[in-house]
Amino acid sequence: MKFKTIFMLFNAVVLMAFLFVALVPFIMLGSEFSQLFWTQNWILVLLFVLFIVILDGYFILNWKLFIYLEQENWPALMGYLENKIFEKEQFKFRYMNLYVNTSLSVSNLEKIHRLELEIREKKPEMLIPMALPLGLPYLLKKDDQSAAEYFRDVLKLKGLKHKTWLQWCLAFILIGQRQVEEAVGPLLDAMKSEKHDGVLMLLILFLLDSLRIHVPSEEQDEITRHNMELKIKVQDKNTWEKMLSKSRDRNLLPTLLISLLKEARQWIVQLEG
Repeated sequence: MKFKTIFMLFNAVVLMAFLFVALVPFIMLGSEFSQLFWTQNWILVLLFVLFIVILDGYFILNWKLFIYLEQENWPALMGYLENKIFEKEQFKFRYMNLYVNTSLSVSNLEKIHRLELEIREKKPEMLIPMALPLGLPYLLKKDDQSAAEYFRDVLKLKGLKHKTWLQWCLAFILIGQRQVEEAVGPLLDAMKSEKHDGVLMLLILFLLDSLRIHVPSEEQDEITRHNMELKIKVQDKNTWEKMLSKSRDRNLLPTLLISLLKEARQWIVQLEG
């Protein structure tokens, strides 16, 4: 359904709902009592008007954004977001997150690097919520020597969003650079911290299995326990699909790592024990 159609239908439905509520006192109480009712409850009319003005104002202010998304016009959307972020310096999380997603859609990782540089220079506090999206180019180019440096750097920040994902990313980069012993620490920290994302836990355990000769013996029992607990959940297809859907709602990585996830799920399902 077209965005314009949805916008018009929304306004029509809200208006009809208001008219229905407005007419109920008249129908049930008559014109005299209806007038008295609205005299005493005029605040309801004011709230309705404010509700419509705020919502319609939001849609109108973001009209181009919604139209470009609907049309999948990525060049136009990119230009719109660049104007908002780089020209007007509106470093809003929703703009920046959409900018990263659009950059990936057009396979232009350099644009994400540009956003990182702008944030570091003009809005460094936004590096905290944007650390994982900005790290995607480093992860996808895991042979880049600056990749591990990036993740080490952001992991020093306090209040990070997706900290355990960032720890996993660092470990993944280090393994790719054959620094396997150094990769164990971030993975164990992530394993002990992660409580909500089963997909991430699967990736953590999968990498730890490849590093098991470097994992301290005192950590093995806990790893085995996590393996068996997660195996029960992951081997059921419906449960796995729900886990994957929830994880995708949180960030882009589960979608980008779908091949690795298939391999990891196959591995844990075949585990003995």
